[in-house]
Amino acid sequence: MEARTIILSDLHLGRPDGAASAASFASIAQACDRLIINGDCAELHHERYRALAALELERLRDVCLVRGTKLELLSGNHDPLLGPRILTLANERVLVTHGDAFHPALAPWSRAAKVMRAAFLEAFERERLRLGDREARFVAAQAAAEAEWKFEGAGASHSTILRLMLRPLAVLRMLHYWSRFNALASDFADEYLPHAQIVVVGHSHRAGVSMVRGRTIVNTGAYSFPGVPHALVLDGEQCSLHRLRLVRFRYTLAEVPSARWQLASPACASPYGRPIAEEMNRPASQS
Repeated sequence: MEARTIILSDLHLGRPDGAASAASFASIAQACDRLIINGDCAELHHERYRALAALELERLRDVCLVRGTKLELLSGNHDPLLGPRILTLANERVLVTHGDAFHPALAPWSRAAKVMRAAFLEAFERERLRLGDREARFVAAQAAAEAEWKFEGAGASHSTILRLMLRPLAVLRMLHYWSRFNALASDFADEYLPHAQIVVVGHSHRAGVSMVRGRTIVNTGAYSFPGVPHALVLDGEQCSLHRLRLVRFRYTLAEVPSARWQLASPACASPYGRPIAEEMNRPASQS
């Protein structure tokens, strides 16, 4: 029997507006054989939150260990040294990456956007001949993240409604980025894994499923503003996106998926299996 895999992202453990706690994922760990956190699992970079984030990360490892669940951690811009930057599943039909490396500014609405862009481009040009474009892109994303932390002082900031109200141009930049994000994800796959049917991302905090040039882009959302947490479940050839609900301090998968579909045969380049909406006919983040 093939392993049942659940993919989450952007827990931001240790931050007050992040996921409730590592212990709250016990039911999720129980529901799968393999749990993948696709970046920004814990606020390891931030002086204020680092100690609690590290503690919660160890608790998450324990939660999975006790249940015999394999835990895999991918790096994001808030924990760029935590693990690999990219992962492929289902005979390379599924590509998993956080998504911060899609844009040189990482988060174009950030107060540190110009600083991050400059750091990204400098690192990319320095490393591309030595490492190649793909690895240089990830090194550049790490350099951009570190530049933001230095710019912010105690660590990278995070968006709140109040902060965005005070910076209306930042809201426009965020909306523009959201409008382009799925296309950027598909462009990334075109360059690094052209036969990928599904690209699983996080980073933008905007959950949903979209089709871009015949490829399915899945964003699993986030636990902090303005996200709605979701989980992608891979069970054999079946895929489904479920909203997470916090019940008695435990996250559980919504019984009825937001979308479900089946992977196409590896020999089939197009068309790919298209998601079928169960609860909605629009991106999950709008629910």
